Amino acid sequence: MFNQITIIGPGLLGTSLGMAIKAKGLAQRINVWARRPEIRGACRLLDWCDAEHSDISEAVQESDFVVACTPVRHIENVLGEIARVAPSGCVVTDVGSVKGAICQAADKVFTASDAIFVGSHPMAGSEKAGMDNASPDLFEERPCFVVSRKKVSLESLEIVSSFWQAIGMSVTISSPNEHDEIV
Repeated sequence: MFNQITIIGPGLLGTSLGMAIKAKGLAQRINVWARRPEIRGACRLLDWCDAEHSDISEAVQESDFVVACTPVRHIENVLGEIARVAPSGCVVTDVGSVKGAICQAADKVFTASDAIFVGSHPMAGSEKAGMDNASPDLFEERPCFVVSRKKVSLESLEIVSSFWQAIGMSVTISSPNEHDEIV
């Protein structure tokens, strides 16, 4: 499905996502960015991770799909970094549970970018956190919201929706406000 996917933040969701992408053959290459050196070292040992990076610009270089899997409080800043360096045509999404503020921030930072942002919220997780608790089937048969806005093309919306469906999720398209009201 993709030449290269980059996962920003290999916690429970990011690591589970990497495992699922590898298991389902959705990318030829999977990059990961992690802030902490010990997490990058742990990623180096995982069979789904092809390369780990300490710099977001290196991690997203040549990627055609990027998923921001950081905690919600960091997503807006991470999207700003991604928007500055993502290749032309790269589709960027996130896993944040709040869509209004994230989509507003993305609209600002992606205006000058040749990359495209489509928000999403895979409703998956566990009472346990961290990469040690990850599972490739965490997303199976779970709901996922994909957020449609005026600035999002149908093609980009379909790319993100198809990705989550390929991971095993049931996708619902909504506006940021509809999502936030429902959640």
